[in-house]
Amino acid sequence: MHQKIKILLKLQKQDAIRDKIIARLREIPSLIKEEETLSGQVEEEVKQIKADLKNLQIKIKEIEINIQTSKDFIGSHKEKLNTLKSNKSYKKMQDEISEKDKEISDAETRELELLGDVDQKTEELKEAESRLLSKKDEIKISREKFQRESQQLEKN
Repeated sequence: MHQKIKILLKLQKQDAIRDKIIARLREIPSLIKEEETLSGQVEEEVKQIKADLKNLQIKIKEIEINIQTSKDFIGSHKEKLNTLKSNKSYKKMQDEISEKDKEISDAETRELELLGDVDQKTEELKEAESRLLSKKDEIKISREKFQRESQQLEKN
């Protein structure tokens, strides 16, 4: 009878171990899925930062075009200044040129701000891409670990 109790206790221990193994095997797919979800979130972040960078570059290009247009306007009006006959016309054109100079100055200031934003977004992109690579490495390591663990548990 004593021997039967020992065998029964050993079987109970093995059942408990088996239950733990089965529970762990069931966890593995969800753990992998969780890792992949986190990786997907970082990938989306990278895409968003790239889109933001593209939009900033478009805005900068628009500003540069506007600045060049304003400079062309000023150049043509400065040439016309010498041909004007009245002081009133001369003053009006000078005011228009001054207004365009101010627009250029404001646009150049805005361009510098956007260039600063580009620098910041570029840094964010580098960090996000680094996190993405790390996350992908973590997933690879986790999968290998889970695969080894799964194989080991199935052997037992």
